[in-house]
Amino acid sequence: MRSALLALPLATLPQPLRSLTCLLVLALAATAPLPALANGRFPQTNQLVVEPGNPDHVVVRATFGLLVTRDRGGSWDFVCEQAFGPQNTDPPLALLPGGRMLLGVGSGISRSDVLGCTFEPARGIDTRVVDVSASLAEPGTAFAVTQEQDGATFWVSTDAGETFTRAAEPLSDFVAVTLDVAPSNPERIYASGLIDSTGVLLRSTDRARHFERLPIPGASGSAVPYIAGIDPSDEDIVYVRTYGIPGSLTQTRDGGQSFEAPLQTTSPVQGFALSSDGAAIVVSNVVDGTFTADRDSFEFERVRCGAASCLGFAADDLLGCGSDPVDGFVVGRSRDGGATFSRLLALSCLPGPVACPATSGVGTVCPDAWPAIRTQIGADVCAPLDVPEDSACFEAGGAPGSGGTESGAGSPPSARPGEPGGDCGCRLPSSRSPGPWFALSALVLGLLRRRRAVVRSRLYSPDGRFA
Repeated sequence: MRSALLALPLATLPQPLRSLTCLLVLALAATAPLPALANGRFPQTNQLVVEPGNPDHVVVRATFGLLVTRDRGGSWDFVCEQAFGPQNTDPPLALLPGGRMLLGVGSGISRSDVLGCTFEPARGIDTRVVDVSASLAEPGTAFAVTQEQDGATFWVSTDAGETFTRAAEPLSDFVAVTLDVAPSNPERIYASGLIDSTGVLLRSTDRARHFERLPIPGASGSAVPYIAGIDPSDEDIVYVRTYGIPGSLTQTRDGGQSFEAPLQTTSPVQGFALSSDGAAIVVSNVVDGTFTADRDSFEFERVRCGAASCLGFAADDLLGCGSDPVDGFVVGRSRDGGATFSRLLALSCLPGPVACPATSGVGTVCPDAWPAIRTQIGADVCAPLDVPEDSACFEAGGAPGSGGTESGAGSPPSARPGEPGGDCGCRLPSSRSPGPWFALSALVLGLLRRRRAVVRSRLYSPDGRFA
């Protein structure tokens, strides 16, 4: 049945039937035979961070560790979870100028050396870190936020993450979700979260000592606000995405006093990237596709039916997180604003742990952990999948994959400036008005989550340990 659905000539079907058919394909994919699991979780990449001032150094967070490149994707190394903190978690990640990594873990901050070979706990924080952010305008300065029963506490480090001190007393009524430092001003700190189930943006002009509370329209406990990014040169321009169904991307140009929500999506926005000058914006999720806009007009155009689950600019290269079975890569590169991606890394070709001294933390634990991880993610033989054409997502009038590269899926053939970007058979008719179709997406996402829950229940014993 799956192959029959995939072979349907979707471009000849009415739009509602095309959308329904493609969502059914996604639902069937959720019940397909499972790939190998890394530590009981699907092997996925979900955060991509570029070192400030050094676009060659990129770290990608995965569900089984960290993927590291120091030549902008030419070669990759692997850092296992055991080297930096608890397993089966997705720690917030920040990169400091010079190469040090800061990871928020359940017991504080795990801080690497400049080579990424040794991780040690930062002094000062000994509780769960919700988010961590590096100051680009003040190298060596970083901020973190923790959450405890007495509220959210903000912390600051001025010695490259070696020690953290409290910036102020805890905010007892605030539940923190994300934290960011304005790239152009280390005094301007933003945090997003909830106060009594209302989504708010906190703004500080004095390094997190005091905050002004600003409501985010449409944000709530069922549409949780996440800071997506801050303009590199204008501290008042902040982008916030809401995690709910439907999802949205909002923008404030006055530091949170007012918001504009030009993009509504069927499912939550996953990928977000700003170019180095802030002029180009790229947004994506796996249901609606990839959208681009310029900062001044803030009008989005869909440029691709496929989507990366996380995005980031490394100089002029747009890097994205993918899935091997769907995209043919776990890390890809686009040089046309997200319309097409070429492969930088497939899981099967991950070479193994980073070459660190045997006496270092990574050198001590990761070589022993690698054989099991290599088998789990399918890295025994380097046999990367071909990047599949997104043929089911193209309207009649353009060849599937038209405009693509040899190893990258093409963009919608009917994309025009000022419009959503072509009619993708797998997507909704409009990026602004999800209408009733979001319920179908919710069903698909629910099936995926249910599948994961079933898998986890099979893999874990009653005491929560890996079976």
